[in-house]
Amino acid sequence: MNWEAVGAAGEVAGAMLVVISLAFVGVQLRQNTAATKHASRDATGSAAINALGEIYRDPDLARLFRDGMRNHEAIDPSERMRWHLMVTSLFLHFEVYYYQWRRGELDENIWAPLRIRIHWYFSQPGIQEHWWTTSLPLSAEFTTFLEEGRTSAAAEVAAANARIEPMFAAPPSGPE
Repeated sequence: MNWEAVGAAGEVAGAMLVVISLAFVGVQLRQNTAATKHASRDATGSAAINALGEIYRDPDLARLFRDGMRNHEAIDPSERMRWHLMVTSLFLHFEVYYYQWRRGELDENIWAPLRIRIHWYFSQPGIQEHWWTTSLPLSAEFTTFLEEGRTSAAAEVAAANARIEPMFAAPPSGPE
């Protein structure tokens, strides 16, 4: 028996096992990435429901939110802090989604409509009034994303506005 041949065969077998192990690690990494994206998508949906849940459950908060988005200055001063906290919470949630997308944890098919919705909210007159008079605790990168989106997403926001604005219309005041 030739010991050199046995040694060479052992090296070939070892190399093959290394390649198989690396392939297995690659499959596991892909599966982990997919699981992370799914978990991120689920967390995004849950966070949106939680963030807006109080607003859609309480007619007074819904009215305050709607009125503030139209004209921040028209809100009763005693309610302005509540509105500010709602807007701050909303945009902090949006910032989380933005960074999930930047890290590749949020699928593009989830991010694309969410990005339009973020820019839609940011384009509302009351939010704009508030933006220029109050500092929100947002990162510089996300702030730049919002401000640049006013022009880069203007057409998408206008199309979204046509669909969304009727939901924010005040109900008729009474029978005519």
